[in-house]
Amino acid sequence: IVLESIENSTWIYIEHHIYIIALLGLMSFYSLEHLVKKSKNNALFEKLNEGNPYIFWIQITSFFLYNAIIGYLLATEEFESPLSLFFYFIALSVHFMTNDWSLREVHERNYDKYGRFVLAFAPIIGWCIGIFTELNDFIITILLAFVSGGLILNALKDELSEVENSHLISLWAGLVIYTLLLLLT
Repeated sequence: IVLESIENSTWIYIEHHIYIIALLGLMSFYSLEHLVKKSKNNALFEKLNEGNPYIFWIQITSFFLYNAIIGYLLATEEFESPLSLFFYFIALSVHFMTNDWSLREVHERNYDKYGRFVLAFAPIIGWCIGIFTELNDFIITILLAFVSGGLILNALKDELSEVENSHLISLWAGLVIYTLLLLLT
């Protein structure tokens, strides 16, 4: 479908390099994380025991868009069965909770006051937009690749523990079990 939609366009080159879009998503969220870490070293905000409010809003806006795109993609995705939808829901729920925990750790007061509400509505807003609008398959593929890059970085950063504290066998067991569940649904 993607090939058909871009066959006669200037985007034909990108179709062979969609991973560049995923890498762009990964680097966007890595740059955001770098910005947060740099701002935490600022003595003024360290003394106040809260993060930089500008960085907070940049980060919340970025994650709002990220969550809204995921909501949009969820509305446009065709699941083979209710069980596959359930597993997708569980995986994304854990991912969203981990992202929320990470954001709260950096911006506790602002996150509790504003951020959690903004981010809670983002996937719902994205889903509503997905129900009432239709983008072409090429744009959806680009959004999916970008979000995938962000998802990979956030999962590596927040959901996998440090090597010293990791349980590699548990990780592999979870990967095998989840893969089997997905293949069987």
